[in-house]
Amino acid sequence: MRVLVVGAGVGGISVARGLLRDGHDVAVFEQRPDAQAGGGAVTIWPNGATVLGQLGVDMDGAGQSLSTVRVVTSTGRPLVALDLTAIVDRLGAPVRMVPRRVLLERLLDGFPADRIRYNSRAVTVASTHDGIRVEFEGGSAAEGDLLIGADGLHSKIRDIVGARDPEPTGWCSWQGLATLAHVADEHV
Repeated sequence: MRVLVVGAGVGGISVARGLLRDGHDVAVFEQRPDAQAGGGAVTIWPNGATVLGQLGVDMDGAGQSLSTVRVVTSTGRPLVALDLTAIVDRLGAPVRMVPRRVLLERLLDGFPADRIRYNSRAVTVASTHDGIRVEFEGGSAAEGDLLIGADGLHSKIRDIVGARDPEPTGWCSWQGLATLAHVADEHV
């Protein structure tokens, strides 16, 4: 199957790796001149680590392993503190916070560069008699059997196909990584 993926971020490269692994012909299109990760960091839970391993992505040494997660209200009132050691012991992989940039670098490591076409901003999508056609600024086009829109929160593909706009969930996650050599681990 010929699959067109619009967006070369974490989601687009992840799905492209899986499809290539399974023998599909994949082309990734990115509007920017290079792959750039949006956002700060992501938490990779053991199930996510398993999927990344299945995709051939080496996450050894990436980010910071977490031992506790604290959930607080918008006013800072503590709701729960989760000790992650039982999850890690049961599922056999660490919970780690990884800068999105590092995750994308790891996903791109070993990914065939000729499968990504940069400076390719999608402007129209049309059904053809045997699939889908995407046209890009500048007049180029690509045809395939399936189109995957992985072009982020402000997705052009979502706009083109008429899908609903994203809606806020009311949830927010603040994460950060810092090196504090003078602070003992038990105080972090």
